[in-house]
Amino acid sequence: MLEMQLHGIDPGLSHGINVLFHVLNVALVGWLSWLVLKERSDRGLWASLLALYYGFHPAMTESVAFISSRFDLMMTSFLLLALVADLSLRRKTWPRVLAVSLLFLAAVLCKEMAAAFILVLVLWYRVLPDPATAVEPAPRRPRIGDQVLILGGVVLSGLLYLLIRYLSMGYLLDIRNSRFLEVGVWGNHLLLVFKSLGRYAAIIIWPFTMVRPIHFSELPVSSSDWQAWTTLAGGLILLFLWIRYRRQLGTLPVWFTLPLLAMLPVINLVPLPLTGGAFAADRYVSFPLVLFTVAVGAALGRPRAETPHSPQKVVLWLRIVMLAWIVASAAVVRFSVLPRWENERALWAWGVQIAPRSSIPHTNLSGEYSAAGDYDSGLREARIALKLDRNYVDAMSNMAVALMGQGRLPEAITSWERAVSLRGDCPNWTNLAAGYRMVGRFDDSIRALKEHALVMNPRDGYAILNLGMTYQAAGRPDLAIPYLERSIPLLPPAEAEVARQRLQMLHGLGTPPGGR
Repeated sequence: MLEMQLHGIDPGLSHGINVLFHVLNVALVGWLSWLVLKERSDRGLWASLLALYYGFHPAMTESVAFISSRFDLMMTSFLLLALVADLSLRRKTWPRVLAVSLLFLAAVLCKEMAAAFILVLVLWYRVLPDPATAVEPAPRRPRIGDQVLILGGVVLSGLLYLLIRYLSMGYLLDIRNSRFLEVGVWGNHLLLVFKSLGRYAAIIIWPFTMVRPIHFSELPVSSSDWQAWTTLAGGLILLFLWIRYRRQLGTLPVWFTLPLLAMLPVINLVPLPLTGGAFAADRYVSFPLVLFTVAVGAALGRPRAETPHSPQKVVLWLRIVMLAWIVASAAVVRFSVLPRWENERALWAWGVQIAPRSSIPHTNLSGEYSAAGDYDSGLREARIALKLDRNYVDAMSNMAVALMGQGRLPEAITSWERAVSLRGDCPNWTNLAAGYRMVGRFDDSIRALKEHALVMNPRDGYAILNLGMTYQAAGRPDLAIPYLERSIPLLPPAEAEVARQRLQMLHGLGTPPGGR
């Protein structure tokens, strides 16, 4: 709301703030890595390289470029600050407990995924370096009493979050109005979990070809899905190696388990409320990638094994590889990923190319074509989407917009009526009311707005504007004027101007012919 007051509807400020959040997170990753690599003579250089690795990682593009993903960036900022506070305040018990607990509360208020931080903390205290076993001095392991206090504070913050959520929203999880992934029977569900985990691992480890606007899968996952079985086999091999070489590896595997714990809320243990066959998203790795980056830093701080090469040459080659990886990541972001995020049409054309059997990119392309006045293409894409998912409400709504643009109002109204029967949200009722108004069904339009749209959101500017337009078309300027006036401060500039023009007509020239 403050951004709108300062800068209007122009998205430049919002994009800028997203970039600033990402820059903050990059700096915090560097700071956290610097603390984990404490007492190493080259920790400043490695902390800088790790921060750049995180900053230019292609998987971060969605979180930064997509304004509505601000909550992922904010959640990551607060959790990073919590980890930094945990290490920086380790000699001050109560300030440390308070800082970590409140920062976790802020994070989980941004996004529910932060709840996994409680499990992350448990393992975090397991892998903190111990001066008795480290080659070089490192942050001392916290006292057990401090750990219990911090974990207790975090749990209390989580309970406070649940209370705030319930009192604010009236529920903890909206099951009735959400569409969750079709997981099938328990075996298919388990394979979906492994497939989701494998996809997130691939996004983090090899982002050059895995970053995309939609991660699609036929659902429920087939029992012959090779990606799910590959992840399961790979996990069993890693577990075997950990058991077999546990003395040599020490706590290193535990470090790399931290990002796994952070991903537990999004690997579909509980099916995610996603549609169109999407089962994962790049933005979900924002915080797990932090922990993976720090785990890489912890691996660099391990005692070096005997090698035929001098340690200096090994370190030099590691630095070269890390720098090459950073340059390659920056190149992929600049020349491959960002151009596709430049506008909606480019993004979802990419989505159709990657996942032609998903209804999401076709639906979004439909909306873009109709907004540009190409209603034939908009209708074509909406029909493709509904062929793939006949109950996809957004596709029905976009098809109605395209039909209305073609002047086929009765068909558009039928499509919107079907949409509100499946998901009667405020925008769909407002659109249906506009359709009723255009065919002269003024009573139906007023009923849709007053009994549905404005009950759901009394301050929805579009619904209030439509009600004013309906009264105007019905020849009731006395009722139209108050609603048109109310809508102006609640609308973006273009729609607010429409309301002003109609008010001028009502105050001056009277109701325009046809009421439109």
